[in-house]
Amino acid sequence: KDEKIIDLSPIETLPVYLKNNGFATRGAGKVFHKALNLESEFQDSEITSTDQCDCKGDSCPVFKCSVDDDSSLTDYDVLKYGLKQIGDFKKSGNKFFMALGIRKPHLPYRVPSRHTDNIASGYPNGVAIATSNERASKDSLSNYYCASIDRFANAHTTGSSTQLNSPIFSDELQRDFRSGYYAAVSWADELVGGIIAKLKEEELYD
Repeated sequence: KDEKIIDLSPIETLPVYLKNNGFATRGAGKVFHKALNLESEFQDSEITSTDQCDCKGDSCPVFKCSVDDDSSLTDYDVLKYGLKQIGDFKKSGNKFFMALGIRKPHLPYRVPSRHTDNIASGYPNGVAIATSNERASKDSLSNYYCASIDRFANAHTTGSSTQLNSPIFSDELQRDFRSGYYAAVSWADELVGGIIAKLKEEELYD
């Protein structure tokens, strides 16, 4: 219910256990959700911040906030860190444990423009959205209230449902959110693929 740092000091986490048993341990990105400090859990780590859209205010399209430069994105920093560490693991020959916390598909959907373009071309008629009957149900996930959506998009709504005063999204807003989500998942998939490719290149993939 709050996002304060939680004291888990009596608990030996997996990276600490492995660190204490001879593993080289590395961590970057959103490995923990503010519950633990990366520096205390890993021998080496890199903390990254949340991506922010360049625009401000109620009209900020955080669900379609693409960029042309991968290096401006938080998750790209996580990828770079991981690729470097894999190279170092290969050179040292040490057994290792590495955790890379990719933030996407968390809001805002700030991703490389090639992914938003691919979704747009892949769904020329727009992505599928919830039907009118689905949205009429108070238990429908299409009406599910999300604090992040409310905070980032200011809930541009056409009405309200009976469930937690949650917004009923317009067709256009649903398509925007879902398209942004698909693009963010595509970006995350590319990042994971980059790590796997590097592990295979260094003959460390098992």
